[in-house]
Amino acid sequence: MPHFLSWVIIGGIFTTLLSPNTGIINYIRQMMGMDSIYYMASEKHIRGILVIASIWKEIGWSSIIYLAAIAGIDPALYEAALIPAGNGP
Repeated sequence: MPHFLSWVIIGGIFTTLLSPNTGIINYIRQMMGMDSIYYMASEKHIRGILVIASIWKEIGWSSIIYLAAIAGIDPALYEAALIPAGNGP
């Protein structure tokens, strides 16, 4: 599903998750007694956030290709690959 979402929507999701006031990540940090961080404005964190967002978005395309390849395997190949047990030398 993430592959079909626009980068604008992905950006909105990550902005919401990483918001310093209402984001779930900062909420967890505050519950652990840490200060909240404005991740989207932090030069230290933004590169990692972009990499994670890109990987998360493109896993959808990889899943589509993988499932299409698996669906295209001829069932006869599974039967041909079976090795009978107990027919050794």
